[in-house]
Amino acid sequence: MKRSILGIALIAALGVTPAIAADMSYKAPPAPVWTWTGCYVGVNWGATWSRSKSFDLVDVVNPALEGSQWSNPITATGAIGGGTAGCNYQTGAWVFGVEGDFDGTNLSGSSPLIPPFATAFTNVVSEHWFATARGRLGYASGAWLLYATGGAAFGRVEENAFDIIGQDQTNTMTGWVAGLGVEYSLQKNLSAKAEYLYADLGNSTFFIPGVNTIASSERTSYQQQLVRLGLNWRFGP
Repeated sequence: MKRSILGIALIAALGVTPAIAADMSYKAPPAPVWTWTGCYVGVNWGATWSRSKSFDLVDVVNPALEGSQWSNPITATGAIGGGTAGCNYQTGAWVFGVEGDFDGTNLSGSSPLIPPFATAFTNVVSEHWFATARGRLGYASGAWLLYATGGAAFGRVEENAFDIIGQDQTNTMTGWVAGLGVEYSLQKNLSAKAEYLYADLGNSTFFIPGVNTIASSERTSYQQQLVRLGLNWRFGP
């Protein structure tokens, strides 16, 4: 009887030992290692607003007014959206990248002319598209990326002088842009971002042809701000 009990105990011990050893050798799966290295394409959308000032440059009616501001500053607002493409390289926690985007926008605003110009007339500024070519410098922490960005900005701006005839001209203005953003990796290849950009498109001369126009040309300065959300699809290292 004692031998039988001893044998049963021995068999049980031999069966349990491998199971205990297996449990002791188990290791939890490693935490995912995020990398921002690789190229990507994406979409973005948001809101934009601008502030512009127009000055009488060449006045065919009253040359003494040349150089005078001929309307109140125009604040224009609108929606913006389009596509993005770029590439990142990560070393340690630092992420270096380049990015470009092209967005359509319906931004528009207006203001009546101010004395001594004819206050019955209105100056209108609108924008058809906005684009940037920027560098990015970011700091990564897990799935998060905080970044600063800056570079060149381009905008297709239209200036309207609504008088008896109503004349307009559209110019492509260029300048600089800078901003901040945050991006979060939703999964291996998909990330979401939010960013703020400030752009200064400098000055541009708009010619206003026509017999009844008040000014033959005007000089307009243009600054713009954007708040955008976006989704990026990364192709991997």
